[in-house]
Amino acid sequence: MTTITLHARFQTSEYDEGDGPGQLFDNDPREGTYRAYRSSLRLLRSQSKTHPQMDWRKAKLKLRPELQRIAQNYWNDLDHDSRKTSADIKEETAKLITPLSRIVEFLEACPPSVFRGLNAEARRAQRVSPTMSDAFQLALAANQALLEVCHTFQGPKHRKQKATRFANACRDLVILWQNLSQSKFNRNVKTGKAADRDIAQGIKREFLTPDARFVFASLYEIGNHWVKVSQVEEALKQLFRAGGR
Repeated sequence: MTTITLHARFQTSEYDEGDGPGQLFDNDPREGTYRAYRSSLRLLRSQSKTHPQMDWRKAKLKLRPELQRIAQNYWNDLDHDSRKTSADIKEETAKLITPLSRIVEFLEACPPSVFRGLNAEARRAQRVSPTMSDAFQLALAANQALLEVCHTFQGPKHRKQKATRFANACRDLVILWQNLSQSKFNRNVKTGKAADRDIAQGIKREFLTPDARFVFASLYEIGNHWVKVSQVEEALKQLFRAGGR
């Protein structure tokens, strides 16, 4: 699975929700963020009718870029879920330790004159930006950091990380709801039987409050309909137990 990349128009175009998804994605297969925008927009519009303190126009403008950011983070978290890749990463990073150690050892031993000469030649050959005066010092720092991370994967304290995508996305959506609606998020997360149209799509339960429905509706579409009510419910409860928003 590759990292999500949404069309630049998502941030720059004048958006009319009646025009359909083409203006945002231009055949991008991940149209989930567009659907999330439509779903959450309806919930926010309904909320604005009962919450006069909410600025509907400002909320609408903020919603687009924030959903894009949350979607990008969600797919990045999924791409780097180390529960699936931990063993492979450990095996491959073990191979990197010896050559990285040699590179770091050599760079650390280089006198400043060598770095200056390398930087000058790299700029002359247009291998780095003309304004970059410390390219090889940055290379040293990058290799040191990479070597340290490789050692971490080999250490006894390394453990497979729990999936973070639901927790992170729910946290960001809770914050987004509060910022847009200008109201506190209801921590009493309750669910009930879903509407018939949702049951037909395999969704048996639904959240009873508009704020929790906003979180689920957005994440359900961002996740291309793979997200379950139980996953969002558990992530929200963990967030509130930990003292989050």
